[in-house]
Amino acid sequence: MYSIKQSKSQKLIIQGRSGVAQSLTPVRFLLEVVFAVVTSFVIWILIIIDGIPFLFHVLNLSPPRGVFGALGLTVLFFALWLVIYGSMASYIIEPIRGAKPGSITYIYDEGVYGGYGGKVIEFFALSLKSPYKALIFIRKGLPTPVFDLVKAHEEAHVRGHHSLILISSVPFIYSLLWSLFMSGILTAPPRGPVFVFIMFKLFLLLLALGFLSIPVMRVFESKADAATYRVFGDRAYDYLVQALRLAYGDRVRSPRDAPFMDRLMHTSSRDAARTGDPLSSIGLWEFPVVFSFLAAVLVSMRASSLAVLSLLLPAFLLSSLIVIVLLGLVFLPVTKRFYGGTRRGYYNFSFLLSGIYTIISYLGALAFPDFAVMVLVLVVGLALAFLVIRSFLGRAGSALKLLLITYLVFVGVNALIFSLLLVRVVFLRGVVPWI
Repeated sequence: MYSIKQSKSQKLIIQGRSGVAQSLTPVRFLLEVVFAVVTSFVIWILIIIDGIPFLFHVLNLSPPRGVFGALGLTVLFFALWLVIYGSMASYIIEPIRGAKPGSITYIYDEGVYGGYGGKVIEFFALSLKSPYKALIFIRKGLPTPVFDLVKAHEEAHVRGHHSLILISSVPFIYSLLWSLFMSGILTAPPRGPVFVFIMFKLFLLLLALGFLSIPVMRVFESKADAATYRVFGDRAYDYLVQALRLAYGDRVRSPRDAPFMDRLMHTSSRDAARTGDPLSSIGLWEFPVVFSFLAAVLVSMRASSLAVLSLLLPAFLLSSLIVIVLLGLVFLPVTKRFYGGTRRGYYNFSFLLSGIYTIISYLGALAFPDFAVMVLVLVVGLALAFLVIRSFLGRAGSALKLLLITYLVFVGVNALIFSLLLVRVVFLRGVVPWI
């Protein structure tokens, strides 16, 4: 157990695995973090926008073309971001300067950074041993049970690298978009109404990705709550309510009484803290609605005008919602056997898988008739689906079995629907007048 040490006013107490304590002002720490993030981002943008095209020009080389070229550029850009950001953070930010890769540095403060008591910030570590260095903020003066709960909650975030995933999502998306421009897939849009139309498409895409990030954050928080249940059992939920009361006042009787932003990021029920099921806190409507909106936006990318887009978006939003819900219900017998947990948990798990498979199929349809790209979409999509399944099941063998079974069911359902449509069109045409 790491003890909370006292410090002078307006000082942070920093304690790493070695147990050596040092102090740092909150203002200085914030300046170091902001400087590292902003400087590394500016350097990275200048390199990928000006430096790499200039290098191609000097070497008399043309940028890679097509989807595979864009994929290669995306990997290059993102790897460059990891190197620049990891180097800047390790050199500038004092608490992780000299910290070993894979280490956790604990910072005890007056509650400036922590929400109801804690917060995690992860930085990339340029090492083969471990990809991260982590800072865990814990509010000073917490009662021992609450302190232990907050510590377990934040350490679960570190084990799952939740902060690292969220931090890297923005530069990854930017790397992908810029590589699509460089590889010629997204050419420079013309002026006039067409430019506005293309910008509106990009706005819808970014909006869909933004909506997707909300359930991702809620799942991460629920997984951390479930980790506290495994440590404290039935007491975890009571300690959680106690932490919320310390943060937001005595009016808080349950997590539903917390402020809106807390309920948005952590869910309103926080049932994972009393069930141990990370998906028991998520609403049954969340995955179907978010994935159906993303699917509708992806299909709308093929729209040739604003009028067509205004028809495609609501039509595919409703149809995708119905498909995801029905497929999720078909998956239920299988997911219940593998996932276990609560009833809401395996329902949400089924809807999560049906949403992922629906997005994969839509992306594959958008890639038609380029067979190589369709195969690439399928392989990458199933690999991501496997990682998602494994993050909940924990065992690679069970995750692979569930992936194969559910995806084969997904393919079988699609084949059945296609066969019925084929029978309707081919064999009944001319027999039934209205077909």
